[in-house]
Amino acid sequence: MRTSRAKRLLFWIGAWLVVCSCAENRPQADPCAAVACSGRGFCLAQDGIAYCACLPGFLSSGTDCVADDPIYPCRGVECNDGGSCVVLGGGEVTCDCWPGYEHPADPAICEVARCDLLCLPVARSDGDADADGGGETGDGDVGADAPDDGSSAEGCLIPTTPQQLHDLSWTIEPVLRRSDVTPPATGMTVDSIYSPTYAVFAGRERLAFGVALRCSVAGELAYKDSIGWAEREADRWTFRGYLLEPDPPVCAVPSSDWPVDTIHQVNDPEFLVDGDVLRMLYTSARKTADRLNCGSIGIAAFGADMSLLHRNDELVRSDAATWCLPPAGPPSGFSRPSLQFADGTARVWLDSDGVVWSFPLLALDVHPPPDLRHELGDYAVPNSGALDVEYFGGYGDGREMLLFNGTGVQAIGRSSVYRRWPSESRLSVLDQTIPGYRSVYGSPNLSFDPATCRLRLDFSAVLEEASGASQDLFAAVAAAHRP
Repeated sequence: MRTSRAKRLLFWIGAWLVVCSCAENRPQADPCAAVACSGRGFCLAQDGIAYCACLPGFLSSGTDCVADDPIYPCRGVECNDGGSCVVLGGGEVTCDCWPGYEHPADPAICEVARCDLLCLPVARSDGDADADGGGETGDGDVGADAPDDGSSAEGCLIPTTPQQLHDLSWTIEPVLRRSDVTPPATGMTVDSIYSPTYAVFAGRERLAFGVALRCSVAGELAYKDSIGWAEREADRWTFRGYLLEPDPPVCAVPSSDWPVDTIHQVNDPEFLVDGDVLRMLYTSARKTADRLNCGSIGIAAFGADMSLLHRNDELVRSDAATWCLPPAGPPSGFSRPSLQFADGTARVWLDSDGVVWSFPLLALDVHPPPDLRHELGDYAVPNSGALDVEYFGGYGDGREMLLFNGTGVQAIGRSSVYRRWPSESRLSVLDQTIPGYRSVYGSPNLSFDPATCRLRLDFSAVLEEASGASQDLFAAVAAAHRP
């Protein structure tokens, strides 16, 4: 019986993504510790996943060994190398499909998923590609009708190195300006909009972004950050309101009177389309006993009308004693989450004052303190503050990239089989100037639309004004090259 996408997602996150990425010099948990293989074999582990090597006369079925019966229902059912065969109560068989695969009409077959949360598009071979290298319509809009040349997700060659991104022909278009955004209450001023994330959800193009707000409380200035959203209608983006706001005391009483653990910032959203639910990772900053700002990672869920279904401001709560040292300065917790689905693993990437970490995502609701893996530090990407890291990879060629702030939007790449991010791969992938703007600041969000073979890079740009620097939102659009 076919399960829903959301249930399948939760199943595989819980069952397959048991990855222990421990800090240096810390012992790793043994995936085989509780696996007995039915007493008919011995357990082996690869990439943190346990499986059974069974004795003669027995077959491996996940972490069990079952009798090698000639009439065993799963004999010969290989699920197209995209899942594991399971015998149901009545003797019927079905395939539990791995991330990136789904059932067609036959429950004993797993095929590459076309386009859901775990979609991993496959590049077409050189011999199948069109010669024109195009497939781009004249207006360059993401979400436009698919080109009529027969291209599809399988026909796209997705850039997976900084040089390939740099070589694309980007068309920059304005998305939303600060003046388009209305404050959530009177007496507040919108200072900047930044850190955008983009998705096509419920048939509509949606955008979420951080909104920096300024207010006055008891004669002193106060600041808070909220998450706003916009929707595209025809050729225009329209601000719709706020998805998340911080706790009520913010902008109501002076910060000195806020209770400990008051959430005063929610920002840096990252969309995850999961069937009929739109999930969103984000940064939540709270006040601790010793300092004002300590960042954690939250998660929320929204329905088709963008109504809030679930909110957890501390999916991963930063430990104040380790990650938010008093009274100020780095580290100041976690920020700018980005999600990776690749090679049967799910990881969240995040920034902590210019140092990049990642951890395995094991649940979508409550997460224990994660085993953080150090990914990137100032040795490769010199930066005195936040990198606003964005992960992009897992598209079939073994390459992955991190995009981050810098002079323009910059990227660094590596082969996924190596741990090192070579500094020589660092490259500015979007360094065009925008008239009237001081710089392309960053906060990049790179998304791929398999229906149109389009890449979309959302970012913010800094506008220098007499009252100070503010940010507006832009998008750069390019066709995914085909040989």
